[in-house]
Amino acid sequence: MRNNLHPKISGFFGILGCAAVSAQTPGIEAGTDTWQSLLHQDLSGWEVFTGVPHTTVDIEWDGKSDDGVTGVPLGLDRNERGIFTVIMEEGEPVLRVSGEIYAALTTREEHENYHLRLEFRWSEHKWAPRLTAKRDSGVLYHAVGSHGAFWNVFMQSLELQIQEDDCGSFYQVGGMLAMIPVDPVPRMGPRQKLKPMFNPSGEVREFAPGKNGVVLNASSQEKPNGEWNTIELMTVGDQAIHIVNGKVVMGLRQLRQQTKDGVIPLKRGRIQIQSEGAELFYRQIAIRPLTEFPEDIARTAGLR
Repeated sequence: MRNNLHPKISGFFGILGCAAVSAQTPGIEAGTDTWQSLLHQDLSGWEVFTGVPHTTVDIEWDGKSDDGVTGVPLGLDRNERGIFTVIMEEGEPVLRVSGEIYAALTTREEHENYHLRLEFRWSEHKWAPRLTAKRDSGVLYHAVGSHGAFWNVFMQSLELQIQEDDCGSFYQVGGMLAMIPVDPVPRMGPRQKLKPMFNPSGEVREFAPGKNGVVLNASSQEKPNGEWNTIELMTVGDQAIHIVNGKVVMGLRQLRQQTKDGVIPLKRGRIQIQSEGAELFYRQIAIRPLTEFPEDIARTAGLR
């Protein structure tokens, strides 16, 4: 996103760069009792909310805009032009996200204290208004409130960024707060602006609306375009950990939501997958309960 704005796992292999740490995790084994697949061919368990079509999208709609943000969203249950579809590849379901219109695929249920795991790979197609931008999507978690609260499409949430050269970074999406340890030296971000960079042993700072709502991962762990990448999200209480291809790249604490009645802890919510101007594919989307972080992973995420 652009900035407007179960069983324990073992494997500590040391620090890479400033903060990216190896923490190998097991694959999703068919038939295991702990993992629950979230991806079915009929997309049961999910709902689609579609935002504002760009003026180049070939549909009849009076609310189009040149930025895909201002205007009138198509709304709930409008999976226009097959933004989210499930295809079969080698006998398993694969989610295709067209990216043609900003949209969110949202779990119908809220989730709390869990380990989410999925794989993604980029395609070649890109759409206006992001024809010249990096390919972009994201996993939004602890999503609460109404559809369309942010950019006329997404819910208030925390984002595990999925963007070229930026996977695993943190973006706050409308009214969320988090405490994150960062390096004293910022790094150039995707939009050529200096941004704070995650460092598990760095100064713990607050990231909130009206402030800098982005924290970059310490180094890119993404594979070349066209190859499958593994993304993992662990949440326990008001803490969360982002993992990319087996490397811990982000640790968050004191997750909170800003409401009209004040700031409250944020420990649960729905999960959203973004359509955001680029085609990509997801597979093996699965979740399992998590009562505590594995100690080595929590340590490398700066949570111990």
